[in-house]
Amino acid sequence: MRAKWSIWTIAIAAGVGVSASRADALTVTQSGYTAEIYKSLPLSTAYNDIEVDQSGNLYIGACGSGVLKVDPSKSVTTWSTAPMCDVTMGDNGPQFGAGRSNCHCVTSLSPDGSYVPLHQDAFSWTYVATTGSTLLYANVWVGTGQGLYMIDTNDGHTSTIVAGGPGPGGAGFYAGMAGGLDGKLYVLGYDGASTGLFVLTVSTFTLVASLPHGGVSLSQGPDGTFLSSVQFDSPGGILLGELWSIDPVQGTSTLLATSDPVDQPGMDGVAYDGTSKTIYALEGHRIWTIRKDTTPAQKDTWGAVKARYRR
Repeated sequence: MRAKWSIWTIAIAAGVGVSASRADALTVTQSGYTAEIYKSLPLSTAYNDIEVDQSGNLYIGACGSGVLKVDPSKSVTTWSTAPMCDVTMGDNGPQFGAGRSNCHCVTSLSPDGSYVPLHQDAFSWTYVATTGSTLLYANVWVGTGQGLYMIDTNDGHTSTIVAGGPGPGGAGFYAGMAGGLDGKLYVLGYDGASTGLFVLTVSTFTLVASLPHGGVSLSQGPDGTFLSSVQFDSPGGILLGELWSIDPVQGTSTLLATSDPVDQPGMDGVAYDGTSKTIYALEGHRIWTIRKDTTPAQKDTWGAVKARYRR
């Protein structure tokens, strides 16, 4: 299932007020960042999530077709046959996954890709996230059983944190989730009035930053920020994709990149490798790297300046 938040979009904002750098089908909208294609995946399936481990291995959830692994040499293998659409990371790779209607389950994953159902019922478990070694959250974004739950990682027992959506009276719906550096759970969603990033306090969500077209996938970013990807239908029916940086302290959202509306792959997932300071963006079957140029500006010596202007 791909989430396309056309119900969030009434009109597409024109222009972002920054210079844009085109890299084939991806346009970087912030100066100082560059993007390039890292790897193209097989076209035979749809991809829904991307994660990166501490060794630079990428894991891509194919939602019913297993989980692919792309190692640092860019070799692609099927890491797991688990029917996962969304995964959350542990110290040794993907640790838990949500299978939606493929299995109606939340799954526990081993470092070798083997898996066992941790919890299974009639709900379409949509997104998972951890905020510590033993705290596992899972949501059902809409429909039967909609809500946010905590799942015991030992026996799979569920506890309801929020019944219904994240808004007052259970209004709205959920999307991707991630733990913050502050140990709190952050969730993309819609509360019945606003779309954006919410933080959970006990059993109440508070909007910390708005996003004009909502968000689908959420990842920790650099320096306490978050990264969010989204794909949505424009009024003309064209699938568009965006990548945003969110500062939960300042409450600001900054557009980092957009996908090509002609190519129409959308933007399916995002991950951040803090070691290499690399953003990985999943755009259809393509994986992009986005990096900030940290090369210091070259300084002229006094002799070079005199030589340049000597007549």
